[in-house]
Amino acid sequence: MRKSVRSRLLELAFQWEQRIRDGASTQGIADQEKLDRSYVGRVVRLAFLAPDIVEAILEGRHKPDLKVKRFFSELPMDWAEQRQVLGFPAR
Repeated sequence: MRKSVRSRLLELAFQWEQRIRDGASTQGIADQEKLDRSYVGRVVRLAFLAPDIVEAILEGRHKPDLKVKRFFSELPMDWAEQRQVLGFPAR
């Protein structure tokens, strides 16, 4: 089964976030991956989504109108606010 763009972005987010925890910089990752540093930063922020949002996206249980560009909007760190912004039910 082919992974969705959303799922692949989440995988990258967690991989890159771990690399940063291990001492890499966003610029270092960007250079290695031949990407813009700001893109790497926007993707890494996805590692801080609420666990239920991550699970729903990875399992394909999200609204069909959840566009990738919404991931790159300024997402709040508060999980309840993330759910609201991304169209997930409140908990």
